[in-house]
Amino acid sequence: MEILNAIKQLLISWGIAPDTADTLDHFIAFVLLVLIALATDQICRRVVLRAVAQLVKKTKATWDDIVFDHKVMVRLSHIVVPLIIYLFTPIAFADTAPATVSLVQRICMVFIILSLLFFGHAFMGAVYTVYSETGRYRNRPLKGMVQTGQVLLWLVGAIVIIGELTDQNPMNLLASLGAMSAVLMLVFKDTIMGFVSGIQLSANNMLKVGDWIKMAKYGVDGTVTEVTLNTVKVRNWDNTMATLPPYLLVSDSFENWNAMRESGGRRVKRSINIDLHSVRFCTPEMLEKYRKMPLLKDFFEGAHPDPLTNLGVLKGSEFIIDPEKIGYETCAYIGIYLKDPASFDAVTKALEAIPEIVECHFTTGKYDMFIKLYARNNHHLLSIIHDKLQPLGLARTETLISFHEAIKRQVPILPVEDDEDYVEGAQA
Repeated sequence: MEILNAIKQLLISWGIAPDTADTLDHFIAFVLLVLIALATDQICRRVVLRAVAQLVKKTKATWDDIVFDHKVMVRLSHIVVPLIIYLFTPIAFADTAPATVSLVQRICMVFIILSLLFFGHAFMGAVYTVYSETGRYRNRPLKGMVQTGQVLLWLVGAIVIIGELTDQNPMNLLASLGAMSAVLMLVFKDTIMGFVSGIQLSANNMLKVGDWIKMAKYGVDGTVTEVTLNTVKVRNWDNTMATLPPYLLVSDSFENWNAMRESGGRRVKRSINIDLHSVRFCTPEMLEKYRKMPLLKDFFEGAHPDPLTNLGVLKGSEFIIDPEKIGYETCAYIGIYLKDPASFDAVTKALEAIPEIVECHFTTGKYDMFIKLYARNNHHLLSIIHDKLQPLGLARTETLISFHEAIKRQVPILPVEDDEDYVEGAQA
């Protein structure tokens, strides 16, 4: 009040009418307030910030240099002018309508919020730079998370600004956004998917800057240069730049060659072609020739099993029992239909526990399983089917009784050149 009276008396002394002086004193007081705020802002920038810059340069820590280089403090200093005007506007517009003071303060509050938003945006960028230069987080895709935080910051700031301009509670505006969630999800679909994909890529260490990746489907084969909220930039080997949305790297498959590069070697998978006509049993002359080779000398001097046993051709020997001599006169083959195909293992174990069953096969065709068994007679065979097979949960069975075994022998071992059908099929 005293300042306004002093300005009014000064204007009257200059010959201005009292009514006009009463109107101009508020305007002049507001102009003086703006000039004081601008002067204070210049003092903060030219004196305070320079002093802080000198202190930052003297410290051994690097994070404060990064924060200052990103002009975080400069962004914060922008709050000085609107804050001073907001605090002293009631003095400049005393004895006026409250609506005028409210309007000026509302505009100042919008600038204060904008200053804080720019400060938060720059601060998040500085935090990203600090962590991206540390050894632990250097190659992590943190930029997408920082960009998501910046988007959320500006979204909340926009809601607060709208609430301030319309004189409404920002919480009510946030509640009303619930009805627009479907629209927001459609508008920010790529942003939301990029954010979730960035978290998955970072948490599972699937991708980082500097990795060599390959996605032939999208023509990508090169080094990852940047991972952001909406794009992953890859420099191909021909120096062309390819961009991919992050969710493609999660939903689709890609090759990451970084582990191969870090191992210091590279595995090569190749096929070795062998001429079938060159595979045969060794003759005495061949054995004598190979015995003189240094790499095979230890093999020939040491004890080694028969070649057929060593190759797994001969699995062993056995005594062959004549079933009829011990009272098993009926030989039968039974085709089994299962109720549940998933019960193969359980039925196989149960069949293995029945001593009369000597063979069990999984076959193609109409049967699920095919078994061979011996019984003392037909009545014994019927009791095996009803008492031992049916309780296993079978759908049905079909039985074939063998009257006589006409031929039973092992597969013959023939040289390749003697097997004409085999040779003709290989040449075809």
